[in-house]
Amino acid sequence: MMNTEKHMDNGNKERHNLIPIIVMAAVVIVIIVLAISYGLGSSSVEATLTVKTYEYFDTVSEVNVYDNLSKGKKAELGKLIDERLKYYHELFDIYHTYEGLNNIKTVNDNAGLNAVKVPDELYDLLNFGIVMSGQTDGKLNIAMGNVISVWNEYREQGESLPPIRTLLNNAENADPKYIYMKEEDKSVFLVKENMSIDLGAVGKGYAAELLAEDLREFGIKNALIALGGNIVALGDKSGELYTVGIEDPEKEDQVKVTLKISDLSVVTSGDYQRYYEVDGKRYCHIIDPDTMFPADYYRSVTVIAKSSALADALSTALFNMEYENGYALVHSFDDVEAMWVLQDGTVQYSSNFEQYIK
Repeated sequence: MMNTEKHMDNGNKERHNLIPIIVMAAVVIVIIVLAISYGLGSSSVEATLTVKTYEYFDTVSEVNVYDNLSKGKKAELGKLIDERLKYYHELFDIYHTYEGLNNIKTVNDNAGLNAVKVPDELYDLLNFGIVMSGQTDGKLNIAMGNVISVWNEYREQGESLPPIRTLLNNAENADPKYIYMKEEDKSVFLVKENMSIDLGAVGKGYAAELLAEDLREFGIKNALIALGGNIVALGDKSGELYTVGIEDPEKEDQVKVTLKISDLSVVTSGDYQRYYEVDGKRYCHIIDPDTMFPADYYRSVTVIAKSSALADALSTALFNMEYENGYALVHSFDDVEAMWVLQDGTVQYSSNFEQYIK
């Protein structure tokens, strides 16, 4: 807090000794370590269809399918995957509007003015975000859009910390209780004019969950989905479990632990890809709603769960919690496990996480 207090006293006049870090990468970080792609171990199982795109969610999206498909079915499925990714990207986009689509930006633009009817997928995601805010004691807060926007601006400029007064002003209405949901017509109304929703902590995880359901409806039983590091594993690879490596925060492109999973999701939140430094202190993109400053308990938190949406939400919430509280939260859910990488590089696990380590 020394940097913050100093900044409050001197405003923007004092220039900090700052090292800007510019990284075009995903918010959540998981390395997919597939034997066939990275030479780890041995495997003769190749994907029958791979769809890879850089166009959506500001990150790499990749889907590998392991079912036997005809040429026609491959073309049909490839088109479906691209169409659905595009739709979810536009629906959860906070920066742009799209003709004929009421998305999250439409909701934010009408804050304090009008209720907005939204598609089912967005309505359900917002409901999920509100529920998770309650279950995490506010450590996940989708109504923090204005505060997060301030931090994004200062991080991109790379010159200073945001003034406390600015954060307080933008946090005034950052409460999910001001998000009114009307089930009858699937409408959303932000009651306060000076508020906005940010879906960064849940959007890609929810999109990955929706895409997994799209694949199931198409008839796919075995596939691996990766949306910016949000991993969803459907089935297996001809009897082989999927291999997923969790990145080491201290060693770029190195693996901290390797997991073996099937019919599960894995999401990691960390401080080592989207951050900047002021006076030698790291300020990452994950903002603690209670302090309005980036959390610094851990280097990373990884969550394994059946639901990608739940894993995404919990990885952010746990990153903002002291270990004892986070451990209790994890064990309040069925079939959820977590791994915490502390600031000194040591690792803590929930009770059954290690069963997935290769």
